[in-house]
Amino acid sequence: MKVKKLISLTLLTVLLLSTFACDSGEELEQEGTPTGPPTCGESCFVVFGDCLVAGVPLLKRLFFPGNEFGILVDQVNATGAQMTFILGDFYYADDDDEEDSRERAAKFLEEAEELKAQWYPIMGNHEAEGVGWAVARDMVFGGGSTYYSFDYEDSHFIILDAYMPGAWSSISEEQMAWLEDDLRTTAKPHIFVFVHPPLYPTGPHLGDSLDTDIDVRDRLAALLTEHRVDAVFCAHEHFYCSFEYRGLMQVTTGGAGAQPLHGYEEFDELEEEYGYGFDEITRWKAVKAFHYVVVDIKGNEVEIAAYGIVGYLIDQFSLSTERALSPAP
Repeated sequence: MKVKKLISLTLLTVLLLSTFACDSGEELEQEGTPTGPPTCGESCFVVFGDCLVAGVPLLKRLFFPGNEFGILVDQVNATGAQMTFILGDFYYADDDDEEDSRERAAKFLEEAEELKAQWYPIMGNHEAEGVGWAVARDMVFGGGSTYYSFDYEDSHFIILDAYMPGAWSSISEEQMAWLEDDLRTTAKPHIFVFVHPPLYPTGPHLGDSLDTDIDVRDRLAALLTEHRVDAVFCAHEHFYCSFEYRGLMQVTTGGAGAQPLHGYEEFDELEEEYGYGFDEITRWKAVKAFHYVVVDIKGNEVEIAAYGIVGYLIDQFSLSTERALSPAP
């Protein structure tokens, strides 16, 4: 009886995965404009997340045998960007096997070595599972803090960890206090924040992102808005989505190769219990595609563009900041 149930479950899984496999996202991204990868200037950086290059379950490997991450790396290298931010979910950690988790981390690092740009990691949920958080801290983050910040030219970059022990899918009080101080002391005209789960998810991770604790999420959003953060970049959901909500621009870029791609909800269908609604959205764009995001800083202007991995421009918009003229107190 147990064998029959196992066979039935396996067949059902195969059927579901084969359904997903019919939609690789390659055709969907072609709704954009064919351009090829852009050429980056000195104040340009690239963002992407959810590559999951190691520890992938067998059935997923069978039905999704592509090398989307390798294609993406080639595209990113072609931009000439000096910096790249990888928004987590580098690989699947083994919850209770440290040695296996280390092997998977090593595989990811080997793949990431192909990037020509200096890259910066952001902790994701998959590598942080069980013993994985400590392994990722040691191997991917070099044994240092998993949340940090730094300056480059006219920009301040802040990396947050939403999966620290004791603060899963949230921002710990210690980290929140550090963030408040960090934002208060920077004088850079541009601020960019990176965290794996969205503050405002729009797909399968509704209720499983930073919205698991609405009060903490709202405190974080208020803090970022108060200090006029240019944009917050997230992943976790396997698609592209950008929108401005209550003065905060959120860009979700979770299409670096993790399978399957996710579907997303239209904003007028989101339930009120998640704390936001369609009437408070300034702009909205969502595309189901493997992709990466290019950010180009030109004085007070910030140009953000999303490119599919087969060379299609799928979104492009500009932001302007007044921080240079009137810094937040």
